[in-house]
Amino acid sequence: MKRRVAIVWRVAALIAAWIACADARAAETFAKVSLTPHARVGLASALEPEFTNFHLGFMVFSNVDQRLTNDWQLDRGAVDSARELLKANGFDVIYVTLDAATTAAIRGQDDWSHLNYSGLSREWEKRYGALLTENQLEALVVLREKRVLIGGYGSKYHGYGIFSGRVADLFTTVTADVIGGASPHRSIAECLAVREIDANSEPKDYKELKLEQVAWIRAPLENLIRQKVAFDLGSAGVLPDQSPCPGLDLRKLTR
Repeated sequence: MKRRVAIVWRVAALIAAWIACADARAAETFAKVSLTPHARVGLASALEPEFTNFHLGFMVFSNVDQRLTNDWQLDRGAVDSARELLKANGFDVIYVTLDAATTAAIRGQDDWSHLNYSGLSREWEKRYGALLTENQLEALVVLREKRVLIGGYGSKYHGYGIFSGRVADLFTTVTADVIGGASPHRSIAECLAVREIDANSEPKDYKELKLEQVAWIRAPLENLIRQKVAFDLGSAGVLPDQSPCPGLDLRKLTR
């Protein structure tokens, strides 16, 4: 019974958090990109290196929302994973450096506001269109951290780390956002990328969490990020095969 309650709590908490974002279900209507063999594809990153420790306590004052510095280079690992997947499928991949203003706007999710049928606002159609033209790209893959609102708590978690409450999960909100087409459009699906942490391996004190105490999670977290990037690229039509969602696929849950 206790195990069943834990599962229900996990699913309810994660889905409620994800669907609290206005774009959660609209994303599945965005058109897939169509690329020619050996197309030139740009890869850009707005990821941050910090580890997220997000804990929902029994009382508000026991909540924890931390961004921890580390030398795990999870952001670089996500870029490497995307590059390897693209190159393995025959694409000519170049890295596109975003200027500070564009990076900040993407991190603030400015390009996820006022969306039209293409999944982009008019302003961002122009901005992404300029990047596609300047770099002679058929598509641009932007690695970003989706910010997930916790309904009723006024907090957002993002990136990669631990989401915990009555149970704990490794999570990543890393998203491989694919922009392409003669009239630039976004192509992306929704996936809650999570992996349960065994109760015997959970940190004892989330408020005083030190990454050296949970160093074992680095490898599974890197693998979770890679799986999420593969899912995104497949769902966008960039990769020929659709990798399964490493967690909960919202397209199946909302039909």
